[in-house]
Amino acid sequence: MADMNIRYFGYVFVLFLILYFIKEQFEHRQFNRLKFFIIPIFAFYQFLSNIKIDDVVDIVLLIATLVLGTLIGFIQTFNFEIDVQNVDTHYFVTDSHNQKMPITREVYFVKGGLSYLIGWIGIFSIQIAVSLYFHEITFNEVEHELVNELISDIVIFLRFNDHKSWWIWELLSVSNYAYYVFLTKRNAVFKRAIKSSKASAPV
Repeated sequence: MADMNIRYFGYVFVLFLILYFIKEQFEHRQFNRLKFFIIPIFAFYQFLSNIKIDDVVDIVLLIATLVLGTLIGFIQTFNFEIDVQNVDTHYFVTDSHNQKMPITREVYFVKGGLSYLIGWIGIFSIQIAVSLYFHEITFNEVEHELVNELISDIVIFLRFNDHKSWWIWELLSVSNYAYYVFLTKRNAVFKRAIKSSKASAPV
């Protein structure tokens, strides 16, 4: 009975993470340059640090991952939205009538949308399929991998502690960098937000 309760709680927890992650993709969140800039660099560094090409299969995997990562990054931009709002800060000025008036600044809010979710599913599916093919994981570990990926995407800093194969780091770095590059070319507001030193600062 105790094992059944633990398993039931595990299923509920996974379902909660999935629903929360899906919900996040359809809500505007304050822009964070960490996700668009630092994560691709870190993933690329991990890729270069861990890459090991032993045979033709690894070469094929290297090229296929590059192509798929670029395609996924491009697809994820389709439903991307970014809004600019004037938000009150904690600072204020006093007018001639001695009334306090809050100082506002532009704050960027982004939404990934359905295309980002589809791309994420694609990345996870490729990761699982290749890991199963190379016997890096078993079918029983798929649920555990799903939880890890969801948590790492929700709490970005946990990504820095991931221990993954080189090709997974390649997939993450290429897809994230392609997402960033295509957005800067297709969205002028996003490009301005990336260049703004205050874009990710708290209000």
